[in-house]
Amino acid sequence: MVVRRAPCSASTGWDERAVLGRLLTKLGGIGKMPTTSDEAAAPNEADDIYRSATKRLIEARRGKQFQMVEDENASYGFRRNTFGLRPAAVGISAVAAVTTGLIWYAALAKPLDLTTFAQSVTTYPYLPILLATDLVYMAIFIFLINRHFVRQAADEYALALLRTLDQKRKL
Repeated sequence: MVVRRAPCSASTGWDERAVLGRLLTKLGGIGKMPTTSDEAAAPNEADDIYRSATKRLIEARRGKQFQMVEDENASYGFRRNTFGLRPAAVGISAVAAVTTGLIWYAALAKPLDLTTFAQSVTTYPYLPILLATDLVYMAIFIFLINRHFVRQAADEYALALLRTLDQKRKL
């Protein structure tokens, strides 16, 4: 919850959480936003209010006039879907790498030494390229496509939504 995680900062000179709460309340259809003490006393109820306010804000910010929100939503959806494909992508790239490696191994002249290996690279230059591509693709999905990858886009989408509340104030 971005509103709950908003800092109460002395560096900016204003209480971001209180400002966000007031701006969300002005949107309409939302009651009083929880205070810090309300959150501590009843965190589930506070989260329900935040969810309701978020749904109301999302519905009010659809369309071409909120292009930044649309773009961030598309980015979030792409990253979420890419993360969902991660197990299949890793599996497919692993099978492709093993298959390419086996084909390359079968193409090597016997006995195996540095000379026959170099000849196979010259004779079949696409095999090491395919193997490297398979391994890079698998590494991208293992090391880069993760929960942080999705969370980063989700936070950007949330901030784009909140920025529409008050275009004059930098959130």
